[in-house]
Amino acid sequence: MNVIYGEEPFAEDEDWGYGPPRYLRPERVRLAAEGLRTTRYAELISGVDPAELTAAEVYPRRWSEHGALEWGRAWYDGLTQFFEAAARADDAMLVWLDRRTKTTVRPQLGKRWRFPGHTALDPCIRDPKAAEPVVG
Repeated sequence: MNVIYGEEPFAEDEDWGYGPPRYLRPERVRLAAEGLRTTRYAELISGVDPAELTAAEVYPRRWSEHGALEWGRAWYDGLTQFFEAAARADDAMLVWLDRRTKTTVRPQLGKRWRFPGHTALDPCIRDPKAAEPVVG
């Protein structure tokens, strides 16, 4: 399961930051939600050596600070909630790495969306809140 890069090809000929977007099918979103829900953050960081993260130049590159591994807890909790909500709605997710915002995830791939001022595949779209469902 790859919640960072996605799994299925989507718009393969387009570069949305760090390559083309990919997506997760609804059944994979449900599986990811279950995995995130059952893996506590403490388990995720157990055995992680901040010195190794520093040596590998892993973002955010402040691993020598006290409590640095706690940096991702709020993001992990939010990601878990996001996947759980998408799983309950039986949504797919469109995922891509963006040069400005790192990872962007757009739920409800199977539904029609309108992006004011853009086409649905415009690589300039970065704000998921800009999407509006098209009714009908």
